[in-house]
Amino acid sequence: MIQARWEHVDLVNREWLIPAENAKNKKNHTVFLSDFALKQFKELRAISHWRAPRKTPSIPHTIR
Repeated sequence: MIQARWEHVDLVNREWLIPAENAKNKKNHTVFLSDFALKQFKELRAISHWRAPRKTPSIPHTIR
């Protein structure tokens, strides 16, 4: 999940694409989001444009 990007998360269709370059088997993988996972992604999206906001805001993000 560390390499997740918002461009890979489709909240409308409840899908999260793990692109081949981030997958262990080097193939695209689609994860269908449960109600719980969808809620978590929506809450993160509402508070930050980052997939995982930092606990220490003074330190810059290293992920896009």
